[in-house]
Amino acid sequence: MMRDCVVCGPRRPRRQGEIVGAALGEEVRVVERTRAETQAEFDRLGWGGPRLEALLEPKRQSAAWDWKISDSVEKLTGSAPLTLRDWVDENLRIFG
Repeated sequence: MMRDCVVCGPRRPRRQGEIVGAALGEEVRVVERTRAETQAEFDRLGWGGPRLEALLEPKRQSAAWDWKISDSVEKLTGSAPLTLRDWVDENLRIFG
């Protein structure tokens, strides 16, 4: 059964797919949409125009620091954050 999942983390999307696929023991196909494809999908759902722009603007503004690793988790919890692979291993049920 094919499912769509959004994975976040300090790695590029294709590498995220490889990590999740390795944990599942199967290939994970990563699909990156163009801006036009995203716009068309949101238009179809009635979320185009200003609503979509308001949704996407914070993401655009965060692009400069999006791929940097933060020490926030360790500061807040006292423990180092999990690697993506460790997190996936602990949460395999989400993907299956």
